Amino acid sequence: ELYTEWKDHDHSSWKVGLADITFVNTNSEYSAIGGSETDSSTSIIKGYFMRLANAEVAIPINGNYNLYAGTSLLSLYMMGLNGNGIGVLPLRVGYWHQLLKDELSIDPFIEYGYYPSSYFNIGAKLRLRFSDRFNVGLVGGYISGNTLGGIGSETLDFLGDATSFDGYYIGLSFSLLDRIFYPEEL
Repeated sequence: ELYTEWKDHDHSSWKVGLADITFVNTNSEYSAIGGSETDSSTSIIKGYFMRLANAEVAIPINGNYNLYAGTSLLSLYMMGLNGNGIGVLPLRVGYWHQLLKDELSIDPFIEYGYYPSSYFNIGAKLRLRFSDRFNVGLVGGYISGNTLGGIGSETLDFLGDATSFDGYYIGLSFSLLDRIFYPEEL
């Protein structure tokens, strides 16, 4: 018989999130938030990252559901006044590891953005879950890339003058409607 009930299928884990914004301190000389070069060089917050509509699916290997592949509808990386990138459907691979069940987890990841900016981002996020709707985390990593990625500079005027960027970052992340669903919950 070809009919199989949903409860009898093997289920993977997955994570979905509406929005994630991170305020970061970077090695950029001037802050993207400060407004001008003269008043932002000493700012603690040099930039921000934003991801919209995150989705990640576990890659089950030998019954381990921690390795994942994912993407975001849009990823924006503002490293400072002149270092930034934007990605539509970037590719992300990482590993979920729970430190405290349903409360504290660490998530090392690698992300590659290919359009409209081209970038490579490697980092980790220590995530504290407050509820099903809200998480806070510490994020750190390194990102390197090309802002324009082969399209005209007039299209991405709001990203500033940089054509390439790289740097280390550390920051505080806030996630809305961001949750990992484990196999036993599906």
